Amino acid sequence: MINLLIVDDEKTTRDTLYHKIDWEGLGITSVAVARNGLDALAVCQDFEPDICLCDVKMPKMNGIQLGYCLREKFPDCKIIYLSGYCDKEYLKSAIDLQVVSYIEKPVVLSEIREVINKTAGSIIIKKTEALQKEASGLTLNNFYGGPAQEGTYYEFPEACLTRLKQLLHHSPQEAAELVADITSEIAVCMDKRIYYITGIYYQFLSVILNTCRESSSSCPFSEEDENNMWKEIHSFGTLEQLSDYILSIIKTLPDTIYSASPLINRIVEYIRSSYGDCSLSVSQLADTMYMNKTYLCSAFKKETGKTINEFITETRMEAAKLLLHKQDIRFYEISGMVGINDPNYFSTIFKKYTGLSPSEYREKFCL
Repeated sequence: MINLLIVDDEKTTRDTLYHKIDWEGLGITSVAVARNGLDALAVCQDFEPDICLCDVKMPKMNGIQLGYCLREKFPDCKIIYLSGYCDKEYLKSAIDLQVVSYIEKPVVLSEIREVINKTAGSIIIKKTEALQKEASGLTLNNFYGGPAQEGTYYEFPEACLTRLKQLLHHSPQEAAELVADITSEIAVCMDKRIYYITGIYYQFLSVILNTCRESSSSCPFSEEDENNMWKEIHSFGTLEQLSDYILSIIKTLPDTIYSASPLINRIVEYIRSSYGDCSLSVSQLADTMYMNKTYLCSAFKKETGKTINEFITETRMEAAKLLLHKQDIRFYEISGMVGINDPNYFSTIFKKYTGLSPSEYREKFCL
């Protein structure tokens, strides 16, 4: 769906960007490379870039000159410049080109990933409306889980992303309610632009990830998960699955993660990093933190409204729900991965927590 063009006269930079980043995981379906501006124009004879990651100072044709050519031929192409400090005088023209971002060399791959992540998200929202043909009645039936009617366009209020970020800082529960409310609005509209709606939930995921980073809290995503955000979202075929996935992520954030006392944060962080250990218990926590078990339980319950054991179970079940989205992992493997050695006991706890057995949950939300 998204084509990326990398243009840089330094072979090391080209090779590093091409090989060291999981572009597919960021929603990039095709990547082309070029050595300079003229080479890039030749590549573009058969390749239409949606994003151009481009050096500024190059022989034969520099990045600014290339930018003007691309803007004329591909007006919607998002341009991101790479450059050393001494090249900044070239960027006076960047205002006219409406560049997306400027990244200083030497490049940091994490910064590249973050910029591409955001850029791809905006393209998914804006571009797919034009690319996506009207979905058939059957497709809409499947996506919305009911008879397709004459729907209306849902205009996503961008201010919701700012609001979501604020709520994630102070009340993840209210953040979940916001997502649920938006989902209800979308369900009423039955917007036929399915990929447009999918892009909204992709942006939700991006906000959650970025908020976790900024807050220095334990992030629910591993680096691999970050790279696979779009693939996860794109694999879901119904609005309910999209919403459930986002809500599952939010639920992994304890209500007090941003405002709790240092002691409670230590307990939360320890549980979230150790839930896969089958020996995890209140006694182990108390021993690890050199604290009285009774006091630990009392303090946690007073501040969170939950017992430590309840929070351990909640953390394990939310992790299990995410793992169930990975079709190649068997139920008994998931049981062990979340710290429960007995698969039958795991199934019992999971059904008590979600109202569904693991197989029912996977069939309903994860196929």
